[in-house]
Amino acid sequence: MHLPTTKQRVRLMVLKSPSQHQPSGIVGYDVKRGVQYRYQSIRTPRARVILQVQHELLRACQQLLDSAGFTEVLAPIIGTVTDPGIRRASTIEVPFYGKAYVLMTSMILYKQMTMASFPREYAFSPIVWLEPSISSTTRHHLVVFYQLDLEVTQRTCDEVMALGEPFLFEAKIKVGMLALSN
Repeated sequence: MHLPTTKQRVRLMVLKSPSQHQPSGIVGYDVKRGVQYRYQSIRTPRARVILQVQHELLRACQQLLDSAGFTEVLAPIIGTVTDPGIRRASTIEVPFYGKAYVLMTSMILYKQMTMASFPREYAFSPIVWLEPSISSTTRHHLVVFYQLDLEVTQRTCDEVMALGEPFLFEAKIKVGMLALSN
């Protein structure tokens, strides 16, 4: 892993805080309307840049973690149980072959099971949180997102942080370079 030059660090694009942006350019964003017209907003130049950044960030994460000896595991989407500590969010039940399953809110239980096979693993987990409707007005809550889950066996917190800090820095550099090229 290489460290960027001072020139590269200075040239990184600084993004405005999320609260300064309205999704899809709609003032007073309406979630129902946003979902209804997603087929239009996904075609905008802004959406294209967002999708390119997501692609580069995922690719950078995969390359960096693979080179550090991690194994990618596929995260489950539904299961019989999910994270019991999901704050105020409710679980979403899904009927599946006559039984009630839940949509995943975290991969924590499944990571613990797969750790028996892999000493270093990661997963991009699709997460859906069903929060109270008031949360949609705060702009500080994620409801549908992907989470990067990392797990390392038999390491201290400091050792894991020492792995993670340069990793995050390198991923940020790669995404920043993409921003500079656009």
